[in-house]
Amino acid sequence: MTERLQYPRLVPLLSVLVGFFFALIVGEIAARLAIRWGWEFQYLDKRIKAFAEQTNVRGYLMEHPDLPYVLAPNYVSPTHQHNSLGFKGKDITVAKDPSKKRIVVIGASTTYGMYVQSQETYAGRLEALLNESGDNVEVINAGVPGYVSTEVLLNLQLRVLPLQPDLIILYEGRNDLMPQSFNNFTTDYSHYRRKVRFDSSNYYLKKVFSVSRLAMLLCTYKGDRCGWSTRLEDPAYAGIRYENVPNDAQLIRNLEDPQRSSVYRRSIEQIVLLSRESNANVLLATMAVRAEMFSTGVLNVPRRNSPGNDHDPAIYDALQKQVDENNQILREVALAHGVPVAETHILSEHPELFVDDCHMRQAGHSLRAKILFDAIRKHGLLEEKGRTRVARRMRIRTRNSMVRRPSGDYPRCLEPV
Repeated sequence: MTERLQYPRLVPLLSVLVGFFFALIVGEIAARLAIRWGWEFQYLDKRIKAFAEQTNVRGYLMEHPDLPYVLAPNYVSPTHQHNSLGFKGKDITVAKDPSKKRIVVIGASTTYGMYVQSQETYAGRLEALLNESGDNVEVINAGVPGYVSTEVLLNLQLRVLPLQPDLIILYEGRNDLMPQSFNNFTTDYSHYRRKVRFDSSNYYLKKVFSVSRLAMLLCTYKGDRCGWSTRLEDPAYAGIRYENVPNDAQLIRNLEDPQRSSVYRRSIEQIVLLSRESNANVLLATMAVRAEMFSTGVLNVPRRNSPGNDHDPAIYDALQKQVDENNQILREVALAHGVPVAETHILSEHPELFVDDCHMRQAGHSLRAKILFDAIRKHGLLEEKGRTRVARRMRIRTRNSMVRRPSGDYPRCLEPV
């Protein structure tokens, strides 16, 4: 008799369970439809794979055994196209066409061209300018977003020099502001970045996401929930040691330490020496940066005029001063080793060229390409290699003529290209 009375009490519980599972099924169907309609169809499978599978590729970046990451080969998006060797731009071969001169531009996102198509980067525009002037040249864009000078150096050694370039152009110096300003400084920059594995981030949640798109949306849509970390999915940021991010006072104090510039100097010197050993000419280009537009999640520094910005205004002056110091180091290394400098930093006088503190619009890339084009012509960098004509010319220049802003050579290049 007692058991018969208890049985009806199970009916509401069963009804709740059935309703719950029915809601889950409906929610799962709705989530799959929302993903299918809400995400760009041509990239749908890639995006689902990024959320639900552990691979050695994260969007446009790929894991590398020695570097923090490299560009993913054959990646395609509306703005960026990578070739089979993992460089932005059209396909190339490792073996050089003997009828062509080969230029490789190295650096970080300002070389890669975060906001422009391959042909609109300064590498693409430089190739067009040189070929239109009668040269037979290919320009390879070896820029990788997020790299600091030590990583640009390693990228040169492992991935660029095997391409046997005739000329190497370096444009880098802004990203070193981060390790230069971080706390607990080390001369190998290990205080700034650690190596991370691509196949372990958000491991258990990805197992769930591979089955349930509803769970995927609940954990990731407009924010991180239930333990999901978007930062861990971006190799450019996942390895950053955020525990060493300085506050305003620490940033200013850290950048006053002259030891902080020693790594950048050593990296630039090694880039020059390795390039010379490979019988390639070198052109160093100064960085164009507008510190008041500085905006990065790494240092948690917004633009100077951002609403509610309560940071010490002196940090922007400290950052600009360090950029100028890095540019001066580049000039001093150039003087010591007899290589020319393209004073592309003068573009910072034109804020309309910039998207943020360092990334340029298409017009900025075109003007930078024109300055580099003029420097290549002026110093005959495609006519001879190694320590020949260029080194002889540079030796007769005085120190003052190298470190002072050129008068007359580059301002004329600010005319539209």
